[in-house]
Amino acid sequence: MGIYSAPGVADADVVGPSVFADYGRGETDLEFNVGVPGEFRFSSRDDDTESFVWSIDGDGPSGTTPADATGWGTTMIAPARPGWQTLSVLGVEHDGTRSGTTEYEFRVDNGPLVTGGMTAEDDPVLVGATLTYHLAPRRPGVTAYVFQAEGLTEFTVPARADGTADHAWMIPHPDIRTLSIRSRTADGTLSEPRYPYLSVNGADPVITQSGGYGLNMAMTFRALSPMPGVTQYTAVLDNTPSTQQVVSAGPDGSASFQYTVSKRGQHSVVIHAVNASGARTGSRVRTWTASDRPIVTSAEFPLDSAARSAPGTFTFTPRLGGTTAYEYSFGGATTTLAANPDGTGTLHWTPPAMGAYTLSVRSLTANGTRSELTAGHTFTVAPRTGTLTSFSPHAVQAGAPRTITLTGTELTAQDKITVQLPGGSSTPTTIKSVSADLTTLTFTADLTTAKPGLADIVLHSAATGELAGRYTIIIDPAPALRVTKAPAITGSAKVGAKLTATAGTWTPAATSVKYQWKSNGSAIAGATGSSYTIPASQVGKRLTVTVTASRSGNTTTSTVSAATPAVVKGPAAKATTKPKITGTPKAARTVTATPGTWSPKPTTYKYEWRLNGKLIKGATGKSLKLKSTMRDKKLTVTVIAVRHGHVDGRSTSAAVKVRR
Repeated sequence: MGIYSAPGVADADVVGPSVFADYGRGETDLEFNVGVPGEFRFSSRDDDTESFVWSIDGDGPSGTTPADATGWGTTMIAPARPGWQTLSVLGVEHDGTRSGTTEYEFRVDNGPLVTGGMTAEDDPVLVGATLTYHLAPRRPGVTAYVFQAEGLTEFTVPARADGTADHAWMIPHPDIRTLSIRSRTADGTLSEPRYPYLSVNGADPVITQSGGYGLNMAMTFRALSPMPGVTQYTAVLDNTPSTQQVVSAGPDGSASFQYTVSKRGQHSVVIHAVNASGARTGSRVRTWTASDRPIVTSAEFPLDSAARSAPGTFTFTPRLGGTTAYEYSFGGATTTLAANPDGTGTLHWTPPAMGAYTLSVRSLTANGTRSELTAGHTFTVAPRTGTLTSFSPHAVQAGAPRTITLTGTELTAQDKITVQLPGGSSTPTTIKSVSADLTTLTFTADLTTAKPGLADIVLHSAATGELAGRYTIIIDPAPALRVTKAPAITGSAKVGAKLTATAGTWTPAATSVKYQWKSNGSAIAGATGSSYTIPASQVGKRLTVTVTASRSGNTTTSTVSAATPAVVKGPAAKATTKPKITGTPKAARTVTATPGTWSPKPTTYKYEWRLNGKLIKGATGKSLKLKSTMRDKKLTVTVIAVRHGHVDGRSTSAAVKVRR
């Protein structure tokens, strides 16, 4: 607080003068103090005023101030003491007539200069925090400063030789609203008080509550105060001193309490905190109503709501300690439901009809104690049309049943789903699952024979038969089979050999395969089996096999094996019975060659005749006429077995001697 400094105005009665002064009535100006002159101006209400007679409190300064021609008088007055004072002034006319008296109250402030602490712009300071004040005297001889806080014993802070002092003051409790500071001289004289701005945040603990709201069920209260350095908390239940609990603060500055009540009705817990310096926070009160009625909740049948006609679940949460069962009714007969091991109850229920329902429930203990009956869980069962908001995927492949997921509200397994294919036909659908909250539905559509293009998904709500939504989905071509191991040909690429084709490996696995053998890339007529015996016509050509794989729901795919080497001739025929020469081997006679027996059977035979191992020129027939020049020489015949596409086979007869 400061000295009142702005000019003040005293409203006198109709006969007294008006007063204007530097020592104002309601404002502080630290330029003024005891012994400091201030200007006082008097204004007469009578134009004939000659002077003004004034005095302060009878025993203070006094004097006479002349009035000017306009009826104004001005004087400087130095107050002789601090505090509230009254200036009395009256006007005197030229003939000695006196006006009425005006009394002007003002305050002279010699309190100390106080800086530090806090300002009105600051947020309230937490209880337990420390404010530092810097003190300076505004009068001589100051030896100490006296602090007086609301509700606390005053204390003294000694001053330095120059009369100044500093003091760090901890706010000890939340109920302090004012703080006064006075300077004191050696003779014990106190100055006017200074009231530094002070706003205290009581740091009331924040209380969170958990646990049972029922009877004989532990309720946990966690308290956390923003006051720095909290060391412990004190809690009292229902203003009953015997219930007091004192708990040390944990590492996070909080503490927890547990109380169990056994009476129905409203209860309260009051908690405050203290720190190591003894500062105490404000008290926070937490109230609650203890009831042993069970709590009834349901996702499908919420309280005071319109629910759909579908199966749902009610959950009963006990507030009666030791609950072992529940009694419930929907306005008719009462049914008993055993509690779960944790004391809760789970009731699965399907509405028997549309309409309004009220579910009433009470808890039971093993000794027959019954709780209060719930006020009634009311709701209405009514048909509701579902809605669609999205679907996925946005594209599926033809060729097999595909799974599609719909998202929306009020979706049920009884809803009707139609998929209209490109071309106008529809395909069968099967609902596979619906989420418990009725927001997600999964179904399959048979797209085995569907053509690529755009298809419509249409959903009609089972509850009302109304259209719930329509979406367009893209049907892509069926996926092709993919070969992971190419077909291969086994066997020798030579005439007469049997080649065998392996189908290769496909993903997904093929259910059927077809073969087509090719020669130098051209299809071989009739060669459509998994094996192929090479005819002579393929000599010099490279063979491949094309395997075509099929599977329901996938596009048929073909792939070609690696080519064989160029086909070579088959092995030569072998004589199983050697050729021989028949007839009489004498000059001028004719002998004949029998070809013997061959495997495989040759197409034709050729012959070569030799004498003493030398080829007889021109002797290539089956028969040979002997000449006289051949006498006494050894005659042989070599039979050449010719088979188309095979190497020629050769076999030579035993030698015979040409006789004379």
